[in-house]
Formats: sequence, structure tokens, C-alpha cells
Amino acid sequence: MPDSSNPSSPLHLSPPDIIRWLSDKWQTSLCTTQSIYRFPQLATIGHNAPVRTVVLRAFHASPLSIQFHTDIRSAKVPQLRENPQATIHWYDPIERLQTIARTTTELHHGTNPARTAWQGLPVHGKRQYSQTDTPGAEMQAPSPRFAEDPEYGWNHFCLIVATITEIDMLHLRQEGNIRCKLTPEKTGWSRMWLAP
Repeated sequence: MPDSSNPSSPLHLSPPDIIRWLSDKWQTSLCTTQSIYRFPQLATIGHNAPVRTVVLRAFHASPLSIQFHTDIRSAKVPQLRENPQATIHWYDPIERLQTIARTTTELHHGTNPARTAWQGLPVHGKRQYSQTDTPGAEMQAPSPRFAEDPEYGWNHFCLIVATITEIDMLHLRQEGNIRCKLTPEKTGWSRMWLAP
């Protein structure tokens, strides 16, 4: 059995320690724009099986959840309103570790949590939500048009809270790939080993 104090893979840690290991990666990414864990891919259910990169904006340990922002006019919003289930994917090419989180999302538009997130944005961040064109709309030139008042973007700002309901981790290793699934239960997180 691997020594949990010096595991050959983070997947060999105990389930609570794996969650702490991931939590540390997510928490650190909030202060490190170069972190692989700062920019996951979000997949929603909808036309053309859409996948896009999002920016991790906040992390909470209980319940285990992450937050990101979007424009209320973007395509992901009606997709998540129709089906709040979403999958979030990270891949660490140095560790050769894939992490997939299955989540249930909650949209906040014009709410107190959204206002708190909005107030934490710098001016240039708020400005991104002040463009007059709908995200994905065709343009004549690659220069978005913005409203003069950056607070105009508040009308378009949406906070998305994704509560994690399952984690699937795959570690690619020369000595043999390993994979496990983590599920939250009343007494903590449980692990099930899966074929890679």
C-alpha cells in the first residue's frame, strides 16, 4: 500500500486529503494567473455540445463549489437555465492529471451574491460586461463597442456558482494509469476506483 505521506500519485491520498489537495490547487489559482487550475473548461448541455474556457473566480470548501462569471446574454445562460448540470474539466500537463467535476449550477443575476462579486471586480473587469454587442454576435471589425459607463455592465453581469457533486480523476503514469471517482456523502467523501 502506498505511503500516504509520500504518495506516488495524489489519487493514493485518502479521499479527504485528495479534496484538500484539489482545494489547495483551486485556492492558489485565485492568486496565480499562470495556474493551470485558473482556467478550466466548462461543458453545458445544449446545441453542438458547447465547451468553453472560464476563469475561476472563487472557491468554497463547504459545500465544495467554485464560482465564475459570465455575461447574462451569453449562450451558456439559457443552456444552464434549461439544465443546470454542467461539467468542469482541468488538465495538468506537468502532473499529467485530468480532473472532471460534475456540478449543479446556480445563476445569480441582480442578486446580493452577484453584487458582491461585481463589486470585487476591477474597472477593466467590469468593462468587459459593458460591451453593446451580444457575446457571439457577428461584428464588422475585431473591436468591441462599450458603453461609456462601466456600471452599465452590471445589467449584464451574472455570477455562476457550481456545486460539485462528483469528481473523476485520471492520472496518466508510465507505471500504469490510475483513475478514481469521488462522491460526497453525509460522513465525508468516498472513493471508488475505476478502470482508466
